[in-house]
Amino acid sequence: MPAVRAQMDFLKISTLRRRLVALRRVNRLMGFQDVPYSNELFLEMRRASRRQLSAPRQARGINRPLLLRMINAQPPTPIGKRNSALLSLGYHFLARRSELAALQPSDIEFTKDGALRGIIRRSKMDQIGSGRLVYGSTRSAKLLRAWLRHVPQNIDWIFLPHAARRMRKPSTFGAQHQQYS
Repeated sequence: MPAVRAQMDFLKISTLRRRLVALRRVNRLMGFQDVPYSNELFLEMRRASRRQLSAPRQARGINRPLLLRMINAQPPTPIGKRNSALLSLGYHFLARRSELAALQPSDIEFTKDGALRGIIRRSKMDQIGSGRLVYGSTRSAKLLRAWLRHVPQNIDWIFLPHAARRMRKPSTFGAQHQQYS
């Protein structure tokens, strides 16, 4: 396939694949034979992917000065207080966003020295749910307290989307179910 060989040197494999899918679609729409998935093309694509080696790109980690800049950039609104607490807890707990979203008030304890102690009940690497203890700074504790002042008492989770913080209404499913039985 000379067309693939000619573009192998300056296009990424993902671009080549996307263009081949488009070609296949056009061929099918026009009633032609499905050429893009021939054995010859398969071998050319394998050669191209071996030729273009690239290291995986990973996002930069957050260091302390960057964390402080991100926290200071948050507005003094409830959403800003939530974001500040999320940033600080994520940094100190070394937690993924799913782990932070799963935190409940019973998972966090404010210590006598003004810091935090908590438990991450389940994580990506802990599917069984053995949990791991985590510790936060006094700044994290202060930011979390500021956020918790905005969370209603009857909410089971520490971090919720801003729109989901409204008071829960009692379920009407039971009343409707009894009416029809």
